[in-house]
Amino acid sequence: GCGRALCLMAAPCCCLVPVDVAGLVVGRGGSVVQQICKETGAEICVSGEADTPPSLSDRIVTIWGTAAEKDAACKEVVRITHRSQELPDGEDGIFVLVVPLSAVPIIEGPSGSTLGSLCEASGADVVISP
Repeated sequence: GCGRALCLMAAPCCCLVPVDVAGLVVGRGGSVVQQICKETGAEICVSGEADTPPSLSDRIVTIWGTAAEKDAACKEVVRITHRSQELPDGEDGIFVLVVPLSAVPIIEGPSGSTLGSLCEASGADVVISP
């Protein structure tokens, strides 16, 4: 589990990774996750079997820190996830970001304009699931 008292920090970034990728993110004895934290300044928690909802087959990666720290750490998690999918750099991969339901209207923007701009600027395909 995640025993650190991080609840006072700004809203975390949460994403889902397959169980095998969670192992790559954590590394042997926590070495990889510790290195990411050291390099980015972020705090990272990867859910274990006990603290992952039974209906979820993936693990939850939660990243706390400043916007820049979360961005850097998230990019590293994406890189590890992408590499695990055996896709060359620049190839499309799948990455699941979890956002609060209350944030969806902000992400979508008026008539989907904010989401459209985000997709256009990033080249990402974004699907918002209930």
